[in-house]
Amino acid sequence: MLLSVRALLLLPALLATPAVGPVWPGAASADPLNLADPTPRWIAVRFERSPADRPGDLDAAYGPWLPARLTPEPRAEEIRVVLAGALVERHLFRDHGPVPGSFSDLVFRFDPRSGHVLEASFTGTVVRRVGLGLLGFDAEVTLRASMTTLEAAGFAPARRVLGERVHELCRTQGEGCTLVPARAYDPESGYVNAVGTLFVDVGPVTTETFSPLGEALFFEAAPDELDALQAAAR
Repeated sequence: MLLSVRALLLLPALLATPAVGPVWPGAASADPLNLADPTPRWIAVRFERSPADRPGDLDAAYGPWLPARLTPEPRAEEIRVVLAGALVERHLFRDHGPVPGSFSDLVFRFDPRSGHVLEASFTGTVVRRVGLGLLGFDAEVTLRASMTTLEAAGFAPARRVLGERVHELCRTQGEGCTLVPARAYDPESGYVNAVGTLFVDVGPVTTETFSPLGEALFFEAAPDELDALQAAAR
């Protein structure tokens, strides 16, 4: 039971520290991503990073711009935007004990006609302290995220467990559950909000927590701005 409780506490801790970094100079003049253009290219992505104790806050505080690669999938009629696993590790989980090289790419699968995110997913491993006092030990915790704009996801009211605030995943609006609306890609603002589940695996125990990690801005990046964008992501 102690492993399960600790796993449940993981997500709030991971989201507590906003990412910071140099400013991408091209952001002021950049246009929102054109999903109708399947040309393979580099683009810029910026993730929303509201405080962990307010998981329902939307479009409020953002981390740095990061380079991502857009590629078409003609047979599946999809557009894929791929953020390198190294950047997921460095910017989304940098202060939380990531196991070097363990994070996969974060892949957004878009339907270019509707703007819906069919799925946004990644996996990775962090090292977290499990247990209390002399009974505590370091354990590898595997994370598996799956988010979409096709359905809403929500969180339960915060409760204290071992002195920390916990928000469990829920799916039905009502007493004890606040749904966070999913938002398909908006071509005017570049905004999307894909919500879903972060599966937290500690040994044989899996816990489902609410994941807001699919809320982001997607913008075009001119080829001559790529070096500056990549430098800002370091």
